[in-house]
Amino acid sequence: MELAKFATHYLKTNYSDQVESNPSLQHLILKWEQQSNGIDDESIGEDLKVIYQVLLQQQRHWLINKNSEDQSLDESIIRRQMHYLDIEEEKLRYI
Repeated sequence: MELAKFATHYLKTNYSDQVESNPSLQHLILKWEQQSNGIDDESIGEDLKVIYQVLLQQQRHWLINKNSEDQSLDESIIRRQMHYLDIEEEKLRYI
């Protein structure tokens, strides 16, 4: 959480003009601000962990089905999303 606050402050202080004019930087700052205001990982509880694990599994199944149904989808997008799900599952093991 402190790292997110530091990063946000650094960007706003050192790159204020770019932050004002660049939607990608604004999105990044918003993401970090939300992260720093979010739920503490240790406080989510076992019930929420189980629900989140099931949700991640459902998202994985949806991606697999979507990929098999729609051959025009870019495979790299599917892989990137699967990688994100892998990371989220791994994070659950440590909280």
